[in-house]
Amino acid sequence: MDHQQQTIKVNSLEALLVKQFRTLETLINISKIERELILDHRTDELMNVVEQKESVLDQLGLMEEDRRMLTEELAAALGLKLQRAGLDEILTVLETVAAERFYRLNEGILALVEQARELNMGNQVMARTAIEWLEATQMFLLNVSAPEVAYSYPGAARRVDSWATRAIDQRV
Repeated sequence: MDHQQQTIKVNSLEALLVKQFRTLETLINISKIERELILDHRTDELMNVVEQKESVLDQLGLMEEDRRMLTEELAAALGLKLQRAGLDEILTVLETVAAERFYRLNEGILALVEQARELNMGNQVMARTAIEWLEATQMFLLNVSAPEVAYSYPGAARRVDSWATRAIDQRV
């Protein structure tokens, strides 16, 4: 493969990394909106945001596959004889300027991935907490409104049988 084809592959990989970086920024913004919607209990809007987020995650998956393929093609073009070449191996043989750009892009992508992971873990905890609160509230209301099955002393806790919880929609 000649120098011109190598340059094309380098430029293609760089463009893909930039696209991946920007898509990760979009994912982070969507995750921040998702957090606000969870905190505000706006479930209808939350469903739309989750659909957007799934679409962005699908795009990222496709980009990662393209990145792996381009990385392997570039490694082969540069004469690297590795079973599975990564960006780190390519950086060692690229020109200094290109290697620095790739390194900065890769570090930025890794930082954004970590930020997205932390945001999503926090959102998951908040959503799970909201669901647990709703379930506890539901059980409390069922216990308060359940008819007395038998005589009990005033102030005794009432217990709801399982039939009462099955009849109520459990979706949040």
